Amino acid sequence: MSKINPRTSASERQASGQFGLFSLHGLPVYLQELGFSVQASCGAVTPPAVHVPHGSFSMGSDPQRDRAAYTDECPAHIANTVDIEFGVFPVTVAEYAVAVSDGAVPRPYTFRGVTWDDQLAKPALPVTSVSWFHAVTYSVWLSERLERPCRLPTEAEWEKAARGTDGRIYPWGDTWDPQLVNTPDGGLGKAAEIGLYPAGVSPYGAHDMVGNVWEWCSSMPLPYPYDASDGRENLYRICDRVMRGGAWYCAPYNSRAACRGFGYSGMYLGGGFRLVFPAD
Repeated sequence: MSKINPRTSASERQASGQFGLFSLHGLPVYLQELGFSVQASCGAVTPPAVHVPHGSFSMGSDPQRDRAAYTDECPAHIANTVDIEFGVFPVTVAEYAVAVSDGAVPRPYTFRGVTWDDQLAKPALPVTSVSWFHAVTYSVWLSERLERPCRLPTEAEWEKAARGTDGRIYPWGDTWDPQLVNTPDGGLGKAAEIGLYPAGVSPYGAHDMVGNVWEWCSSMPLPYPYDASDGRENLYRICDRVMRGGAWYCAPYNSRAACRGFGYSGMYLGGGFRLVFPAD
């Protein structure tokens, strides 16, 4: 899928200028090389996705294995997920801009001094400062345009896609490596374009699962064990919702696969989101 060389540093790839090159379809060449495509009939962008099979996995944290575990990540337990196609990358500015132009969603708000115009100048960035409600609205709009259902992942689906089934702490294993993720101790000091850290890919092939930008999930941050039938996946309640993955400005302990952030669903925080599709 990706033509990115994992031996090339994130700063070298960012300095190359490849992110600003556009194809005849208005989609950056860089995004096309990562597997994105434009739906000719409507202009919506189809993102690449990887298969995450149904079945059980170890969810949450065991403090004996992960000393950075928060209490809301405990206890570690077995959770089950359905068969899905999981977005390889968070939704980009280029994708979200089509929905903004279509009047389906509003422009993201300013966060940490970054305006929507600033975001538009870098279409390969993950879109940020999107509320949970607008992330859900985008998924409904894209489902209609692509004639294929998509939605936000549950936090169980997100965590399984990030760490696999073996309970590892990070997408790549149990040992922290600042060269594999965009965080303050080894990153760029700002949000980075998607795909700059291919060596930090998850067991299923999802990129940028930790660091860079927080990502909305569909779930409410209720106590564990996770149970999709206990009301936490009710999309019609106005309440806090789970955010996962940490961000470029967060400490490494927030960039663990099991770390649970949360935010009020109507707030425009600095986070983004990614999508899941039914398995083909």
